[in-house]
Order: sequence, then C-alpha cells, then structure tokens
Amino acid sequence: MSVLLVTVYMLYIVAGTLGLSEHEAAAKYGVIIGAFLITNTLTAAVSAWWSDRTGRRKGIVWTSCVITAVGLVILLLFKDFHALLLGAAVIGAGQGAYAAVDLALMTEVLPETESSGKDLGVVAMAYLLPQLLVPLLATALFGMHSAQGDFSILYIASMVLSVLGGLAVLPIKAVR
Repeated sequence: MSVLLVTVYMLYIVAGTLGLSEHEAAAKYGVIIGAFLITNTLTAAVSAWWSDRTGRRKGIVWTSCVITAVGLVILLLFKDFHALLLGAAVIGAGQGAYAAVDLALMTEVLPETESSGKDLGVVAMAYLLPQLLVPLLATALFGMHSAQGDFSILYIASMVLSVLGGLAVLPIKAVR
C-alpha cells in the first residue's frame, strides 16, 4: 500500500510539486516512472536471485521497506525534478526487492494442508486489498494538504506504512 500511495498519484505529485500543467507534467512523469521501473526491475531480479541463493527472506523484505522509506524522505525534503527522479528511483528499488521476495516469504509460512488453496486466496487478497483501499486513503490525504502542491502527508503516511510492513515480517520464525 505504501508504494501505491505515491506511484498511483505521481502525475499529480509532479504537476503540484513542480507547478506544471498536466500536459507539461506528463512528459516529466514518463521519465520519473521510467526510473522507477528500471530500478524496480533490476532490484527485483537481484533480490530474487540473492534470496534463492541464500535462503534469506526477512532481511531482504525489511531492507526493501527501509529503502522505500528513504526514497519517500527524498520526496518529502526536496521539491525539484531531480529529487522526484531520485526519490522515485529509490522507491522503485525498494519496491522491486519487496515484490520479488515478500511473496516467496508468504508462501513459505503457509501450512502444508488441504486448505492451501484457501490460504493462497488470503495471500492474493493481501495483495489486492491495498489496491482497493489506496484511492480512499489517498483521497482523504489529498483533501488535507495537496491543494497547494504539498504532498507531505501522503509521503509521511506512505513512510509509516512502509516501515510497518517491514516490521510485520520480523516476528516470523518459520523463515530466515
């Protein structure tokens, strides 16, 4: 949910932060999302390989959440195109590592039972539910501050969710 709060609304963030029209922001948006996708893809590949090679999952998931939070701090503190580009690239790196390894972690903690199909359904809902809730949460957060191009509350909420997501894996004993 944390990454969706920012990436889904990145066009508005670009327009509001840089004071651009939607048309002008669209060109910048393409470059920013391109940086996000490149780092996302690279870290997903490297993290999946490393996780499979070492058998470690929790550390990668936790680290990916911290990396995402660092990218959000960049967006929070700096308000120019290069900061948006760097912040999105860092967030992409964190999200790529997270996406590559978190699902593997979740499937490893599922019990080996006849109800594994139901359990995988719960896992699927855990991935789908944030996509359904983000528009509601973001709308409420946008209503608070974004009229002046201030997306701070969105970044802070996203950071909190990212760190909470990372903390959620630490108590898991079934995987390393």
